[in-house]
Amino acid sequence: MAKTKYILPMVGSYEGDEPYVYATYSKKDTEVVANILAIARKSGARISFDPRYLDGAILLIAFISKNTVHDQKVKRDILFARSLFMDVVCFYLDDSYLGKEKENEYKFARYIRLNEVSILQYGPTLLSILPRDVFPGPPREVKKDS
Repeated sequence: MAKTKYILPMVGSYEGDEPYVYATYSKKDTEVVANILAIARKSGARISFDPRYLDGAILLIAFISKNTVHDQKVKRDILFARSLFMDVVCFYLDDSYLGKEKENEYKFARYIRLNEVSILQYGPTLLSILPRDVFPGPPREVKKDS
C-alpha cells in the first residue's frame, strides 16, 4: 500500500488578521487531518494549527481519534477555546468515543461521527460547517435559474 503524502506542512498554517478557524489534533493523526484540511484550504478557508494563534480563532475544530483520547495538548486546546466561549466542532476520525461526561465538559457545538459521514466526505462536510467569514472575498450570490 502506498503511503499518503503529508500535505499539512505544504499547505501552511494561516497567520493573518482575517477571521480563521483553528484545528487541533494528535500528531499521530497528521496524515489524515492534513488531507482533510487540504481540501478546505484549497477552497480558500483560513485555517491555523499554530498554537500561538488559537486565541484569535472564531471556531475550533477538534479532530478526535483513539490517538487523541489521552492527548493533553488537544484537551488543553479544547478547554482553552471553551474558556474564551469559542464554539468547538468535534470531528471523530474513527470509532473512538470520548464519553458523555467529556463531551458535556467540552460543550461541543457540533459532532461529526464516522457513522454519519464517510472519511471521503470529511473535507466537503468540513467546508459546509465553516463560518462564511473564514473564506476570502464577499459572500457569493446564488443565481437562480429562470
